[in-house]
Amino acid sequence: HTTHTHTQTAAMLDFFIIFNRGGIVLWRFQETPDATDGSAVSELVADVLLEGRGKETTFLSKTNQVVKYRLDNERSLVFAAVYQKSFDGKLAYVDPLLLAAQRKFTGKFGDDVNDALAQTPFEFDQEFRRLRTAIENDLKTKKTVMRDFSETKKFQTTLQHNEELQGRRPVSKPTVAVEEDGDDVEDDDEGLHEGETQAERTARILKSKGNRKARGKSKSPSKSTGKSPGKSPAAKPALSPKDKKSKENRQWTVGGQAKVDYSQGGQATDEQLLADMASIREMGAMKGDISEMVYESDEEEDLDELLATKDTKAQSGWFSSVFSNLAGNTITEEALEPVLEKMRLHLVSKNVASEIAAKLCDSVGQTLVGKSKSTFKGLQSIVKESLEAQLTRILSPNRRVDVLRDVMTANESGRPFTVVFCGVNGVGKSTNLAKICYWLNGNDKRVLIAACDTFRAGAVEQLRTHVRKLNVLHGGESPMVKLFEQGYGKDDATIAQAAIRMGQQEGHNVVLVDTAGRMQDNEPLMRSLAKLIKINNPDLVLFVGEALVGNEAVDQLAKFNKALADYSDASNPRLIDGIVLSKFDTIDDKVGAAISMTYTSGQPILFVGTGQDYTDVRKLNVKTVVQALMR
Repeated sequence: HTTHTHTQTAAMLDFFIIFNRGGIVLWRFQETPDATDGSAVSELVADVLLEGRGKETTFLSKTNQVVKYRLDNERSLVFAAVYQKSFDGKLAYVDPLLLAAQRKFTGKFGDDVNDALAQTPFEFDQEFRRLRTAIENDLKTKKTVMRDFSETKKFQTTLQHNEELQGRRPVSKPTVAVEEDGDDVEDDDEGLHEGETQAERTARILKSKGNRKARGKSKSPSKSTGKSPGKSPAAKPALSPKDKKSKENRQWTVGGQAKVDYSQGGQATDEQLLADMASIREMGAMKGDISEMVYESDEEEDLDELLATKDTKAQSGWFSSVFSNLAGNTITEEALEPVLEKMRLHLVSKNVASEIAAKLCDSVGQTLVGKSKSTFKGLQSIVKESLEAQLTRILSPNRRVDVLRDVMTANESGRPFTVVFCGVNGVGKSTNLAKICYWLNGNDKRVLIAACDTFRAGAVEQLRTHVRKLNVLHGGESPMVKLFEQGYGKDDATIAQAAIRMGQQEGHNVVLVDTAGRMQDNEPLMRSLAKLIKINNPDLVLFVGEALVGNEAVDQLAKFNKALADYSDASNPRLIDGIVLSKFDTIDDKVGAAISMTYTSGQPILFVGTGQDYTDVRKLNVKTVVQALMR
């Protein structure tokens, strides 16, 4: 089809082009002589239009050109203006020109743009020049003037409200009042007078107030008030310290009924604590092993039913698009490559670290290549079994950890079972320590908590609160939980050592060591943690990590293990033994952090935090994680 090119001397707009979705140029206006390269428009078609990102209106090409465009979906047309990035923000006429050109072009040619394109020349030069000239002239004549505040709707609304409150209308012109002594006094009207600007109004009000203040200093009280000195009002006496009202303690309501004043005595009573924790007490003690977590989804269809569905258009999961790409009786590596890429992206979207997702997909691919695919359902079963096998292998521990059994073994040897909690800042170490302590209390284990976080302000006080609540919940005559503390700024390894010694002397079953949160790159604190673990040789070193993280989980765990190995002079240094996955209730089905952490450390996830209450702790269920990943 014939295109039309026109040149002007102004080096502003490179060119203006109209083409259809089939790539046929219907009309083109070139403004700069050297702007013959259409690569910017080609990039627009490839990176925006073909990708379905048509809602955008501006595109920056690799040639440093800005492409502004409008889409006419009814006729499948694209209107685009191209100019250099250095002029971006200076060509105010481009947007209105695009709109005007679209209306004019479609109004003139209508449906002809889609009929007999090869035989129909589109002459649009004169119309385009007229449109552009009119828009440029219109923008030049319009001057941007800041409105006075008095011209705004907000001012009128405020003024009307004040008039209703004061019960009077503002006078249109300033008036002068005369006092008894004959002095002129400006009136108190602060409204906007006729013909007066906002600045003039402000100056008038300030001048009026200044004059009143000056006259007040020069006149006697009797003259200014019109009363004799004897009748002048007496000055208010200063309030004595006894008369001053002190700040009252705030009382908070609980459930809209009882008032709880925690300011008296500095802490709540046992009865108040029990009232606050009524739901926990109703659930009772957590006897025996911790129950496994249950995955709750809005979709009632389980994994087997989802994979067995033959109507691929009706499937809402990602498997529908995966299996539709496979054909033939034998799965080849070439056919499987795009499938594995979709699987990798899906795992990454579930918070699996990208490196681990790639390795997992490689393992699945090696299992599937060469397999027979006699039916669609058979292929689904193969992929499901392969993926489940890989996930189970990663999530299954190298060794089974039975905390209650290990506690009994340690107690039989005359010592307490020691657990150290470590991790980065703000992941919930102290909270999850208290949950595990509650579970141990439910199994009749007396616990000593060592406050070894000597850096964070309020860390010791937080543990005190937990200890008191746990003892109130247990309700026995003798406390089941005790806190060992030595304040702040002390050596945490020495505190832990003293706590373990005290736990052995007093017959505690378990010693839980709370440590300070530290970033994995903080060498002094990582050295301190390595020292604590080396000196005290705990039975279990638990890393507390958030379920919210993805790739960060790999970095945290890898560097914690590396620091424990590098900063310990032991021949066989202690590393992370297990994982506590916190905040699992906040991630919905994005459970990939569980795979990332277990793959990186090779250690099991022993506890999963699922809420804020002491009972909100569970064991990880491999099938649950697989279910969440498959959806």
